[in-house]
Amino acid sequence: MKKLFIIMSVLSLMLFGCTASEYKEQQEKETQEKLDNIVMNSNYDDFKVTHVATISIKNYGDITVNLFGEEAPISVQHFVDLANDHAYDQSSFHRIIENFVAQGGKATTDDDLSVETIKGEFVENGVENTIAHTRGVISMARSSDYDSASSQFFICLKTSSNVTKSLDKQYAAFGLVIDGMDIIDHMVNDTSVTDSNGTVSTESQPVITSVVVEEK
Repeated sequence: MKKLFIIMSVLSLMLFGCTASEYKEQQEKETQEKLDNIVMNSNYDDFKVTHVATISIKNYGDITVNLFGEEAPISVQHFVDLANDHAYDQSSFHRIIENFVAQGGKATTDDDLSVETIKGEFVENGVENTIAHTRGVISMARSSDYDSASSQFFICLKTSSNVTKSLDKQYAAFGLVIDGMDIIDHMVNDTSVTDSNGTVSTESQPVITSVVVEEK
């Protein structure tokens, strides 16, 4: 009888564990659906589109990005100037962290050090910027220095509380991918990284053939 009780207890625990796992998975799915719904219903129309950028990625295609020049005027103008100077031609995505960001855009000028740095347009640096870091948002990359952004940018790959907590109010979001996130996803899935920091080896880096910007 005691042996039967132990077996029944083990079976109960196994069943409970499975149910708990399924419940957790369902909860995570519902949470993600809520976050996706927030994004779908986010009124990005509140941000005036001043420019539209087309980022062409070799072997993958073009993505279209709305730039919000009133919300982040310094970042947008800097990005536009670099694009017009062809500084992004033949640059690449050198850092990809799954479900987080794809980072690229190191300027291919004659002297990378000549690219000026700009003021970080985010709350922690005393600038009002209400663009949340959700899936598809493009933002300026920087070092620990708040005003160290130069040419590199990143595109958010997922909407989650962890992403927004890590990036909101600390990085200068300045636009939103409105077409081509499936291309970004394809690129991310195809690209292998070498470490936990998302480093992509030089020979494996997806190439940005050009960035073309039109003023609205």
